Amino acid sequence: RKATYVLADQVQFMLEETQKLAGEYDPKRAGKIRELEDAIDRIESKVSNYLLKMRENEISDGLRNTQRELLHTISELEQAADNINNIVDALEEVYDKKLAFSPSGRSELERLFSAACDMVTFTNDAVKNHRIEDVGAIEAYEKVIDIMEENFRGHHIARLQKGSCTGHTAFPFVTIIDQMTRLADNFSNIGVGLLLFGKGKAAASVNRHELMNRIHEDGTDGMEESFKELSQKYLKPVLLPEHLEEAARQSGIVPREQAEAVDRAEREERLGGEPRPEPQ
Repeated sequence: RKATYVLADQVQFMLEETQKLAGEYDPKRAGKIRELEDAIDRIESKVSNYLLKMRENEISDGLRNTQRELLHTISELEQAADNINNIVDALEEVYDKKLAFSPSGRSELERLFSAACDMVTFTNDAVKNHRIEDVGAIEAYEKVIDIMEENFRGHHIARLQKGSCTGHTAFPFVTIIDQMTRLADNFSNIGVGLLLFGKGKAAASVNRHELMNRIHEDGTDGMEESFKELSQKYLKPVLLPEHLEEAARQSGIVPREQAEAVDRAEREERLGGEPRPEPQ
């Protein structure tokens, strides 16, 4: 378990160093990040091999649950390190070709890095302290980052059409925001794994649909309130209020009953009278 926590800290440090790299590219810093990614690969391999030597039929249920939890977590951490390395590659391309992101594009990347760093720090702390009640907040981070990625992709296309940025930066920009959402997925998976394994319910494989249902069923949602707070911090500056509400509904953060009530009210307002009955 200690080795897993070391991996988590190293991935967090990788992301923080990559954030600095996005602000001002430094080949030496990029090289150190890549060295760290190689070290994470080696540690992940050694820890996985050690855990897999523990035969399931020869260990207790509790230890078997821990074994599966750690295998799940270190696998996600290794993938997260790969995603960060891909971001470094994209930043290197911009540097080598002497390109530059537009001011608005740079601002969006700074905001996305900030959200991702906060999510990684929060998730690692929850895992180390076994705070199952934080899983809903972790999932809210993932939803916010997904919404940011979708909107920033649209903003990027608009900038290309207006000629305010060049096509040469298109691929690196899209690569970075895409890899950032993959990173958020990794830590979301770690969070929901914390919920499943933390309840002592071992599973041979992690089914995301089952885990998401469990978040709501076990009363660890906290997701809606966390989403509202994170939206104010990360989404409000880039989305109109009505788009914030729509994003929340589409992401499944707002309870379905509440979303349906809002939809009915909106239909009534548009029609200027009584809402039409719902189709049966």
